[in-house]
Amino acid sequence: MSISNNVSSGSLSTSPLQKRRYIMQNPQNREAYIATLSRLITTRNGWLHIARSLHGTSMKSWVYLTDRPRYRDAFGVKNLLGCTSVIIASNGGILLSNMWEMPTFLTMDYQQPARDVFRADTYDILRYGNPADPTGESIGFRYWIRGGFLISRMRPVVFIITPFTTNRERQQLGVQTELRYEAEVQSLAAALRRSIPSQQPPRIIGYTRHDRTGFEASEGDETWWGKAIVEVDQHHAEARNSRGHYVPSIDGSWRLWVEDRLEYEQHYTYPLLNWNWNRKRTSPAGP
Repeated sequence: MSISNNVSSGSLSTSPLQKRRYIMQNPQNREAYIATLSRLITTRNGWLHIARSLHGTSMKSWVYLTDRPRYRDAFGVKNLLGCTSVIIASNGGILLSNMWEMPTFLTMDYQQPARDVFRADTYDILRYGNPADPTGESIGFRYWIRGGFLISRMRPVVFIITPFTTNRERQQLGVQTELRYEAEVQSLAAALRRSIPSQQPPRIIGYTRHDRTGFEASEGDETWWGKAIVEVDQHHAEARNSRGHYVPSIDGSWRLWVEDRLEYEQHYTYPLLNWNWNRKRTSPAGP
């Protein structure tokens, strides 16, 4: 469960369609591109709504729409200025979460919470949902691994985005680990590894926190500060099955941006009829 700083991928497509993926496949100005994605997310209500009172953890899930010939969207978390975000993305949907630094990783008197309290406010909420969420949008991952977008065939990937230790924390608090909350993050990663049917361990991504003056900038759409964004682009296609017959399919890809860094990308193709749960069941949360 090492810290991730490089772009990785699943089975990369070599199709000519790959050049037409996303709003812009290889943006030259990444900061401007993140601003473009931010405006799109704001327009489509794709930001995770963060509530301070929900045991420190807010979460929401979206299912990619498969009934459209072309589906392109983006979802994100902002105000990562010390908070930690767990993102579970797959070829069928995404779960976003935000965990406040206080009271989740530090109590209000700047102490480490008890282990059982930390687990209850992080892993347990991710697994079962947050019962204190008045919107009803806090659906735990347990729901989605029972036939939803987190089944193993949808190749889910777990990301934990968390702050690096600052120089001030090293000098004044004596923190020597690379991540500010190294032990807590590793514990959470181990628990998620045991629960999510992923082909790889959770990917831990560190970020450098900005000071509180960056809060308003992070709130707006014109900066990349404190943002994590998942971008998806998929379309209807035809794929040849094991019998040599062409069947309706979904061909797509998704990628994760953390601030202005492209951290991960995964391409996929799967039969439309076999995995089109959008037509078979009602999702409790969607775009």
